[in-house]
Amino acid sequence: MRFKRVFGTAALLSLGVSATAAGAQVDPGRPLGVTDPIRMTEDDLRPTRAYQSPSLVISPDDRDVAVAAAVEMSSNTCSTFRSLDRGQTWTRLEASPSPEEYPLCFEGAVYGYVNETPMAWGREGTLYWGMTGRDPAESERDLSVLVARSDDLGDSWDWGTAFDGRDGEASRTRPSRPVTGLAVDAATGDEDIVYVGWQTWPGEPRTLALVAASTDGGQTFSPPVNPIPDDVAARLGGPEGFETLPPELAVGADGTLFVLLPGNPTTDGLPNKLLLSRSEDQGKTFTVTEVTTPFDANTTPGLQWVPQGGPEGTLHIVYEDRPQPPRGTRDIYHQRSTDGGRSFSEPVRLNDDDPELRYAHHNPNITVAPDGRLDVVWWDFREGAAEYANDVYLTSSSDNGMTWSDNHGVTDQSIDRRIGYWSNGYDMRSPPGLASTDDTALVAWSDTRLSDGAQLQDIYAAVVQMDPLSGDNLPAAAYAAVAFGGLATGGLVLLVLGTLLRRRSRS
Repeated sequence: MRFKRVFGTAALLSLGVSATAAGAQVDPGRPLGVTDPIRMTEDDLRPTRAYQSPSLVISPDDRDVAVAAAVEMSSNTCSTFRSLDRGQTWTRLEASPSPEEYPLCFEGAVYGYVNETPMAWGREGTLYWGMTGRDPAESERDLSVLVARSDDLGDSWDWGTAFDGRDGEASRTRPSRPVTGLAVDAATGDEDIVYVGWQTWPGEPRTLALVAASTDGGQTFSPPVNPIPDDVAARLGGPEGFETLPPELAVGADGTLFVLLPGNPTTDGLPNKLLLSRSEDQGKTFTVTEVTTPFDANTTPGLQWVPQGGPEGTLHIVYEDRPQPPRGTRDIYHQRSTDGGRSFSEPVRLNDDDPELRYAHHNPNITVAPDGRLDVVWWDFREGAAEYANDVYLTSSSDNGMTWSDNHGVTDQSIDRRIGYWSNGYDMRSPPGLASTDDTALVAWSDTRLSDGAQLQDIYAAVVQMDPLSGDNLPAAAYAAVAFGGLATGGLVLLVLGTLLRRRSRS
């Protein structure tokens, strides 16, 4: 049975304090609870609104501060949202992340897919956002690749151009989207080294992944490079080469760039591949490791580097796959590397439902908390398959990916995908948003609950409490909840704790 929420935000935070004071033992693999969901897009009343799941980041300097980036597909624009209370309330910021000459950050008419609005932090609180850009007067194929930069948490932006899509006839056969990968090396060099990755179409039907690098904090970029060298592409895909799909990026502590991407051979009879490219010269040249041979290779995987696990840290990857027919009903898998991506562990299935029931699981996302805990979320159909409805599920690891917790549902109700942009000829999907602190996981997702027969999609967010809150990691809201409750509240909270623990035993 899926994990259900049992209380709202104030009670959740109060419970964390009282449980700690009472000395309650908490299973670190099982969340304490989930807050009631908040509609992040409540100020948008248009009946045509259609938001994709956002990307989420939490400030490394103040974990009460979270920023979200999202595409609104009906207007082809992007919005920035900010929370100053760990995701309990959200404000849409007035400043557009897109420059005036490129006001459109999304184009749904070109080959499907949706931008995943990747964000990453640089030094001194600088926030970067990878996106496409288009002038409405230009062709839908004239898509440029931009990196927006903010030094004030999204109140204002400037931009650098990684690829100019307005270069005449060349762009007509080379639309560049989606932008899925962004990574920042804030430790080496005099300024942030910014990498952005996307997919392009140099000719039908082949697609390629490209990566561009900036050594001046995202102001200028090198010419884009295919992270799969030609000789490797020929070996994997035959004489016509190897088709690579949207990439994910990460950077190690020593500045090594890692690019994870699935791909398909252009020659019949050769297997699909999940590949890891690494570069030690700021994206100029790459070496390639074959991670696994997936049955399907048509969605963006997830990638994180963590310092734990040895002198080269650990790379964690998550992806969806069905190792055997039928297509469509996929599981979520995890693999890890402790030697810099030269070799990987065997795949481990993360969704814990009965594989014989063949429920579908899609678009995983992975983050790492400051203390090293790994969190993974994905779209899961086990609750609503009969109604073509899905939920967001979560699992966590506190031992660097060696073992994983039971799965827990985050959404308070299943999301009807018979409406909205998930299918219905659009096929626009991106992973649920996810960002983690030591004691919480912040999750956000696209949701159709207010559609009322229309095709609209909103964004909802909830906070999963992973550990009790106490001392210097307690936000002001929790102090207020405890102060007003006094000793009488303590007894009530212990009663709620007992109820929670009994309900957890059923999950």
